[in-house]
Amino acid sequence: MPLLPSEKPKVRRIAVLVETSTSWGSVIVAGISDFARKLQLETGERWTLYVDSRGYFERQELPTWWKGDGVIARVNTPLLVQQVRLASIPCVNVSQIRIPGADIQQVTSNQAQIGRLAAETLIRTGVKHFGYYAPPKRDFYRDEIITSFMQTLLEADLPAPAVFDPDRTLRSDSNPHDTLEPLVQWLASIPRPTGILSWNFHGGHRVCEACCFAGIEVPSQVSVLSADYDQLISDICDPPLTCIDQSARQVGYVAAAELYRLLQASQVEEPKIINSAGVVWKKSVVTEHVNDELVSTVIRHIAANIFREITVDELCDLVAVSRRKLEQHFQRTVGHGPVAHIQRLRLREGCRLLAESDLLIKQIATKFAFRNSEQFQRLLKSETGMTPVQYREFHRRPKRGALPPAVLPLLTTPPNVGSLTLQRESAPTVDDRYLLTGNP
Repeated sequence: MPLLPSEKPKVRRIAVLVETSTSWGSVIVAGISDFARKLQLETGERWTLYVDSRGYFERQELPTWWKGDGVIARVNTPLLVQQVRLASIPCVNVSQIRIPGADIQQVTSNQAQIGRLAAETLIRTGVKHFGYYAPPKRDFYRDEIITSFMQTLLEADLPAPAVFDPDRTLRSDSNPHDTLEPLVQWLASIPRPTGILSWNFHGGHRVCEACCFAGIEVPSQVSVLSADYDQLISDICDPPLTCIDQSARQVGYVAAAELYRLLQASQVEEPKIINSAGVVWKKSVVTEHVNDELVSTVIRHIAANIFREITVDELCDLVAVSRRKLEQHFQRTVGHGPVAHIQRLRLREGCRLLAESDLLIKQIATKFAFRNSEQFQRLLKSETGMTPVQYREFHRRPKRGALPPAVLPLLTTPPNVGSLTLQRESAPTVDDRYLLTGNP
């Protein structure tokens, strides 16, 4: 209902205490801004956001001079809990940390689902050996990623991962280059090919750097996957780092919605847990590990020439075998034929451009030598259940000020979702990507 001319819009001051030095923190802030804009459009209420630029390792505190109505923060210290209590204002915690006894609403990413998705992603590469670059020690934090990662490997009858604990291994946390020697030794102790999951992008970056200095090829010998996504670090890694998108913008949006609920004198409820948006594919995770040299040669040729038309006859000439023999080798090694492999690789690269660029669907289809855009759309629909427009809306990072895809209604309770299973190389369903209430 529009405001009458005589009515004065309500203005609230909201403090946002998250680091702005990482993609996760900055996108959290963007999600909060999304909600604030929608709130103003629908109710007339206006939020002014206080955002203090901070680094990841800087302590978040509520400034003594700031007076406002609510806080959204990475609440990871008892000091910040005490400051919020003294200010007598509602607060929403977007950290995975829960301070014991702190009666603060929590909205955070689904760590258990992330661990499962990471395991499924690395298992599909065909590796039989795994590693985990653990998080640094953090008070009041329980690592659910490793628990879920190990459980998924166990269910697949695969060995538990070797664990690299940076706190126990590194000589100095202030000098990342101190990690290289012990990290190289750890990597050398794991049979290859192997899949390494890093708790965060910093660890993934260090693993890629250690592999570079040790002469270990990524991803042919070691696939490296980060459990969270930072655009800058992912892009500067060599090779670029494959990551799991923790849906930071959705976390920020839902956190703001929860703060709005608390501002209406509502009570703190069970944590709101947000599913990840899937894998952000780069180059550090291999598609398949192949023991057959003939198939490996053909796959490398396909990858190098994916931008042009590739015929089966051309592949047969490359390795000097008949079409029947090539098909047999492919079926025995990777479970599908060379034509299917070409289509799968083109589809994956097409999906990457849908998520990362503004290219038209027709331009993407032409770039990867699909016969036409209709063929690309049919394959995408068959594999993911989504149209190109739906896939782009779901996987890409929204532009500044835009609403995130499939945002929750402003004043309604989010649905409870039972299934958390996400398959690699397929987009989650609409139900899969919504949030859960309570423990996952």
